[in-house]
Amino acid sequence: MGCDIHAYLEVKNNNGDWLFINEPEKINQRNYRLFATLAGVRNSFGIDPISNPRGIPEDVTDYVKGEFDTWEGDGHNHSYLTAKELLEFDYDKRFELEDGKYSYRDLIDSYSDYFKFLKDLKYFDKPEDVRLVFWFDN
Repeated sequence: MGCDIHAYLEVKNNNGDWLFINEPEKINQRNYRLFATLAGVRNSFGIDPISNPRGIPEDVTDYVKGEFDTWEGDGHNHSYLTAKELLEFDYDKRFELEDGKYSYRDLIDSYSDYFKFLKDLKYFDKPEDVRLVFWFDN
């Protein structure tokens, strides 16, 4: 059975409230190498993720909470990462796998538009006020 990601982009407004922006298509693709990088999901590669799953933020937007609730416990590895964390991660860090040396960029780039998504994140003035909320299903 395959595993898919459900990802939602949120931004904090001037009042400190989070607003739903969109479901980024460049993330919502089946890419186990990306899943391993984001949260250690389907990590048969043995690489260190950006972060271990943190759960859904308490102040998640109503839209994303509604989407989350429709999974009624069938989702797993719920988490979020800020744009700042995503942009500052060292994707060129190298590590060794059984068939050679790779970087995170090597593993992810050939299978997704993830790095195009990261370029889009650079347009936000405060990357710490932008977050990607996500979880996985089987």
